[in-house]
Amino acid sequence: MTNYGVRFVLALLLVPLSFPFIVEGGESAAQESPALQDSAQENSPQEAEGDESPPGGGFTLQSSTGPVSLEDLRGKVVLLYFGYASCPDVCPLDLHNMATALDDMDDKTRARVQGIFVSVDPQRDTPEKLAEYTEFLHPNILGLTADEKTLREVATRYGVQYYRVELKGSDLPYAVNHSAATYLIDPEGTLRFIFPHNTPTSVLLEASEYVLAQFPEEAVES
Repeated sequence: MTNYGVRFVLALLLVPLSFPFIVEGGESAAQESPALQDSAQENSPQEAEGDESPPGGGFTLQSSTGPVSLEDLRGKVVLLYFGYASCPDVCPLDLHNMATALDDMDDKTRARVQGIFVSVDPQRDTPEKLAEYTEFLHPNILGLTADEKTLREVATRYGVQYYRVELKGSDLPYAVNHSAATYLIDPEGTLRFIFPHNTPTSVLLEASEYVLAQFPEEAVES
């Protein structure tokens, strides 16, 4: 990552959030990279560690073509987002940023990055509907969902909160209030970064490149 990208990621830590921002499997990225160390000192962020960090972890959810597990994506960086297809503003913006970051990657990098959009509105968002929705976003973004019990369990492990809000005087019977964050999972399935709503595409791109550089393809395949 460039100094600018790293600095911006860490500066975002200063925004009050209901979840930690950087997760590094027990160590923060700032402890690992000299550039991150310098930026962390400059911005004095509060680093997430221990029990304060959501554990993340594996999952198996449904796509329009069948079940997809995080384990299936081993060797790739995963950009994970929780939302719903009827979301009027927040989800479209974050997913647009994800898609733009994917577009801006070179071919080799893009081949090792998978976007995932998990719907927390299983009543309306069938796997088939999500496939149509993500088709217009980017070929590297996959739409997944599951039954309510499974979704709640996975969302909780990623620190995601969501609940339905009944709407009056609207064509839609309800909306879904939800946490808005993009999660970056490394090629070994470890949650590494949590980016808040409307994180710039350049940061998503640089963070993906930064993590992939730590996992050469040969090492992952072996």
